[in-house]
Amino acid sequence: MALVETVLHLLAKEAFRSNPKLILPERLGLDNKRLVMKPSLEVETEFLRLEYNDSKTIIPDLYVRALGYDLFVEVAVTHFADSAKIQRLREHKIPADEIDLSKPPRDSLRVAINEAVLKTATRRWLYHPGIEAARAKQDADELKWQQGRGRREAAATAKYRSWVEQTAAAYRQALANPVGRDFVVPREVELQAIGLAKFVGRDVPGFACFSEPPAVWQAIILAEVFHDRCLGNAQCKAVPIVNHLEKRRLIQKAFLRVSSEVADDVTAIDARFAPAWKAVDNYLKYLLGEGVLIPQGFGFILAPAFAKPWNERTLAANQRTTLIQETVQRVGWILGKLPEDERAGTTVEQWLQSIHQESGLTYDRALRSEVEAPKIIGEIETIVQMLEGNGPLFYGSAGLPIGNAISRRKAKMEEQAEVRRQRQLLETSRLRHSRRSVLDGNLLFRNLPYFMKIERRPTRRCLRGHACGRAE
Repeated sequence: MALVETVLHLLAKEAFRSNPKLILPERLGLDNKRLVMKPSLEVETEFLRLEYNDSKTIIPDLYVRALGYDLFVEVAVTHFADSAKIQRLREHKIPADEIDLSKPPRDSLRVAINEAVLKTATRRWLYHPGIEAARAKQDADELKWQQGRGRREAAATAKYRSWVEQTAAAYRQALANPVGRDFVVPREVELQAIGLAKFVGRDVPGFACFSEPPAVWQAIILAEVFHDRCLGNAQCKAVPIVNHLEKRRLIQKAFLRVSSEVADDVTAIDARFAPAWKAVDNYLKYLLGEGVLIPQGFGFILAPAFAKPWNERTLAANQRTTLIQETVQRVGWILGKLPEDERAGTTVEQWLQSIHQESGLTYDRALRSEVEAPKIIGEIETIVQMLEGNGPLFYGSAGLPIGNAISRRKAKMEEQAEVRRQRQLLETSRLRHSRRSVLDGNLLFRNLPYFMKIERRPTRRCLRGHACGRAE
């Protein structure tokens, strides 16, 4: 084996004598202080000597010059450069690469050996100052990044702790200063009518995260989420609901988007704390226990005992709203039918804000009253029919300047009544004259001689159609 290795070494050295070209392997390097991978390169070499040695006991297989620099070339068959040799090369500061001749068959021809040495054999850099500089830069960059990472992590930890402490302090303050002492429960009338009013206003853990008292945001959950279905096809559970409340600006800024990690650490400081999504979840569990909600999929829905009457009430309210809108449009039509001097600039909005005499409410509020709305709607419809000319007189005003219109309609109706009376008189007279004519005709007939009254009978005819008799 040693003899074969020696022969391969000699053939490799002979290859450099016959062809001074050499393929250098790719290597790590610097380009304008940036780490790059420099590609392999074919270079012209100048053969200096077969072997080289010095006081550092470096004995390379080949010693050449390439690109203006000295270069050691090691040919490895069975023994490759170890770390000790590489360290000696590093200390000598002369670039060195190693050509691996362990792969070609031992009986390869000279041409194959030459090709492997100069081009095709695997090769690597044992030492190159460019590689050392690049690795030094790489190590410096890594150290700098690690130091920066440490600073960033320390800053992030400090920021996180500060966030936790600020959240805990903000919650303590929120508990000490409750929000919304004077508030209005949204859609309270509906909740009372359906029997849900008693289920709002619960101080569940985390209630102080909200910018309104529990009665407000809990009423919104029942009305907008479970009745109006504002979430669409999304599951009615804690996180989507709290996102809706956030859009409604019902969560205080200090408690927006509190992660579970922060929430756990804040709870460790103050056990009374719970994030907004947890407060909603606690409220949903309360409603579930009271039978207000029932499970559906991964979320909840309103129990049928509450959902059905609420839907029926909403349908009736929508129908009433439609009637109100039609009535307001009719008022606009009525005002448009009046002469400008009678209308005196009255607008629909002014009419809505005027006072309904019977109730003392504005017409706007009276129209929304279940008691007053039907009467006002009926009055406006009667006025429209009157102005269209196919209805009775309206005795009143319904808050509209229609006095002259009523007078005109009354005069018109009296005129029409007079016309009808005259027509009736003419018809009566005609009928009287007609009856008189009939009576006179009957009297004349009675006074005629008897023989003029005899009815002439037709001549009798036989079966053949010939006259065969006289009139009797």
